[in-house]
Amino acid sequence: MKRALLFFLLLGTIVQAQYHKGSFSLGSRSTLSLFNQQGLGTGVGGQFRVGLSDRVNTEWFADYLFVKSDQTSRKDYHIGWSVMYYPWLTDKKLQPYFLSGHCFDYSDLQKKGEVYTSHQDKWSSAIQAGAGTHLFLDDHSDLSLSTQYMIHLGKGHHPSVEKESHVLLTLSYNYQF
Repeated sequence: MKRALLFFLLLGTIVQAQYHKGSFSLGSRSTLSLFNQQGLGTGVGGQFRVGLSDRVNTEWFADYLFVKSDQTSRKDYHIGWSVMYYPWLTDKKLQPYFLSGHCFDYSDLQKKGEVYTSHQDKWSSAIQAGAGTHLFLDDHSDLSLSTQYMIHLGKGHHPSVEKESHVLLTLSYNYQF
């Protein structure tokens, strides 16, 4: 049993499973949003990827993020894209990458007061950049983990907040067709 497990682990390190020009994958994602003014956010979403070359991939995504504290609740909807660049092509199970992109978002913020609840919503766009890695499970599927910094363009919900920004940690599962 130990030899069989060792064999499959070694085999997995030499399997070449990369995104190539013309490749298409579909996936689901889960995201943590850190450093929001309202607290820790969690979210779910989906994505698809289209490979432009061995070194460049695109990711098109939609996310729903939710943050709740004692005094506020916030819902964010993101729809956008990223370009993923692979500086080191490997034939191993891990494939690191850098990414940058843009998204459009809608935010709905509710604040609880002593007498009433105030409601603010806004449309905006954001830019993001970060890094991640794919962990190829086999020739057709991977788990990907990325960290990116997102800064929203335009003013924040509160007049004293000039720019809203946060760090996103995203774990996704993708199946390549």
